[in-house]
Amino acid sequence: MFKKILFLTTLFFGSFSWATDSYDNNTGILTISYVAADNVLYSNVRTTVKEVIQIGTVDPLNILKYDVYDSFNRTLLIPKVNVGSLTYGNVLIKVGDILSVGDFCTNGLDVCFNALSTWAKYSWTRPSNSSQVSNLATLKFQNYIATKRTPLGGVNVVAQTGVDKTFINWVQQGGDLVAKSFSYPNTPRPLLAIVATDRSFYQQTLLANNFSSQSVTGLLSAWDGGAPAWGGIDINSYNFSVIARSLNSAEGRSGMAQTAGHEFFHAVQELNAGASPGPKGEKVPNWFWEGPAMFVGLQTSSFLGFSDYISIGRNTQVSRCMTANMRKAKLSDAAANVPSVMDPYGIGNIATELLIANIGMEKFMAIYTQLKVTNFNFQAAFYNATNVVLDDFYLMFEDVRGTLGCEKL
Repeated sequence: MFKKILFLTTLFFGSFSWATDSYDNNTGILTISYVAADNVLYSNVRTTVKEVIQIGTVDPLNILKYDVYDSFNRTLLIPKVNVGSLTYGNVLIKVGDILSVGDFCTNGLDVCFNALSTWAKYSWTRPSNSSQVSNLATLKFQNYIATKRTPLGGVNVVAQTGVDKTFINWVQQGGDLVAKSFSYPNTPRPLLAIVATDRSFYQQTLLANNFSSQSVTGLLSAWDGGAPAWGGIDINSYNFSVIARSLNSAEGRSGMAQTAGHEFFHAVQELNAGASPGPKGEKVPNWFWEGPAMFVGLQTSSFLGFSDYISIGRNTQVSRCMTANMRKAKLSDAAANVPSVMDPYGIGNIATELLIANIGMEKFMAIYTQLKVTNFNFQAAFYNATNVVLDDFYLMFEDVRGTLGCEKL
């Protein structure tokens, strides 16, 4: 059909920012990259052409980013279309049969175009439900830990008499799994995991293991602050008197069962990156520190059979990103770790899922080693490891965060 049209102008078209349709003369099928219809943006639509009404020329200064469909008249305005080796602009047609429709977006036409075109730019699959992401991320985690990158790694658990033996088992197995599965620079001694019910035992164990007075003071401040667990590159600490209060519910058990994998992963992060972001996260946002630690901790616990990730663990993180404060925040806002104000854990866990589902564990872990290479330049480290622009990832996450369970107000 397009062959029969006499075109008024022949232009050389370079690379434009808008999408380009394609028409196949052999099949008579028009493939539409993006089309706006009744304030909804659709992508990858295939249709036949009933009639060509007009052919114009492209005005580079006034160009639509996507096709516009008039549902009343069944007409389609096409900014740019390839027909064989030729390219035409400002084409108006009457649509025939709609053969198939790809994705769609209702968040505003220009916002949707930016988001959908970004997914296409990286060939990432835009999820239609959360299971697509969580199941794939889980599979990629399980495939990753099948290889023991540090086979001699492990934790040395020292537990106070009276501590629940099930929890001690969680600490030992969870710590060992992460210690052996991930790669990180060598440490002078195995990571020490202290599980205590009272402050004096904790302090005495620190001194018996030759921690400096400065280190002891800092670690005791975490104990005095009421934290259930905290860690570093040489020690993970567990206040079982706090932990025991959370073991009476499935959600609480899930949170406590994940602590061993979570805390040892913090050591992996810091050893590979060369530093930690601190509570304010000025250089590296805490969503990328605490979120991945939650993901690894919960996945480790699930793999070991302590608490299921999909049915329990993930839901606890969705709840954390659905508080009033976090529903007002973008992922890029979750830099600081400030209780009751900015909670980077849940939203970071869900963002970690999306990343790992699309790039895999190896590239994900490479971001931490790139942090050391780039002197904690998060944008550069993220791009160097993934070939994805950080702002593009933020755009894609915000586009589907509601689908993933983290709706935004």
